[in-house]
Amino acid sequence: MEAKILGGNGGANNELDAIKNKITELNSQCEEKQETIIDKETEISFLHGENEDHKQLMEENHADIEKLQSDYQSKINSLVEKLNTATCEWGSRFEEKVLAIREEQDMLKADATEKIGDTRD
Repeated sequence: MEAKILGGNGGANNELDAIKNKITELNSQCEEKQETIIDKETEISFLHGENEDHKQLMEENHADIEKLQSDYQSKINSLVEKLNTATCEWGSRFEEKVLAIREEQDMLKADATEKIGDTRD
């Protein structure tokens, strides 16, 4: 009878050992998963920090681009104004020269007409 009791206890001990082993295995897996979670959280924190740095750089670049665009637009406006002024001045000088040439042409015609009239008489 003792053998039966011992045999019965041995089975319970085996089940208890199996349960303890399973608990140990699950605890080990849990610790590994927790370490993985901690590693992922660390990586996420790091990436978040890098993301913030990149956002700041993008904002600075955007501000620089807007400044350059504004500077270029001011320069373009200034050059267009100078071009318009130069074009007007050139146009005025051209008109003056054309008028002077026409006046000279009219005087030459009048002189030629007068000389032709003098030769007919």
